[in-house]
Amino acid sequence: MERGPRLIYASAMRLAPLLAALALSSACVSVHETTRELPPPPVQEPVAAPAQAPAYAPAAGGGISREEAIRLAFGYAQDRGLHVDRVHHAALDAGGRWEIELRGPEEGDRAKMLLDGTDGRLLKGRFRETGESLND
Repeated sequence: MERGPRLIYASAMRLAPLLAALALSSACVSVHETTRELPPPPVQEPVAAPAQAPAYAPAAGGGISREEAIRLAFGYAQDRGLHVDRVHHAALDAGGRWEIELRGPEEGDRAKMLLDGTDGRLLKGRFRETGESLND
């Protein structure tokens, strides 16, 4: 079993080129750094963001008020024969439309409407008489 020294010698011979390359690449390299002043960056004036129109721009008169929208919604519901007596929801959405929901007594009639915020036109509506389902 005299393979031990021979194996070490063979391994060292295979590593010799790698060790030589490593020794040559680790030469001391000296870098002289020169300092020079860089010119200052150009001064840019801040640019104002372009003015964006709001998502909802009311008409010259300002559009219809909440009370006017509710009054119109009651009129649309009564024109369809519904018996509604209270406002469940009334809000102006980001698109400038009034979302109105009216309800009748107990589990009575219901009306959900989307009215134009400028002139009160009925854009969309769901109307339910007692006993019918109102799909959302």
